[in-house]
Amino acid sequence: MQIREILTLKSDTIHSIAPTDPVSSAVGKLVELGVGSLVVLQDGAMVGLLTERDVVQAWSSRAATSRTPRSAPSW
Repeated sequence: MQIREILTLKSDTIHSIAPTDPVSSAVGKLVELGVGSLVVLQDGAMVGLLTERDVVQAWSSRAATSRTPRSAPSW
């Protein structure tokens, strides 16, 4: 899908990030703008799309692998 096709379906405003932008910055932008996705642009060309779902899946995956077993409290 080309950017102009996306714009035809949505609006004429492109909310974008660069591939080098930190995820925390991209998430802040999603929240600030109240949008569910950001176009990833490099040198004016679309190279990807970051969605809320991408962020949640990455967070969920990271949270699952970083959990350590907790020992029972010793009272």
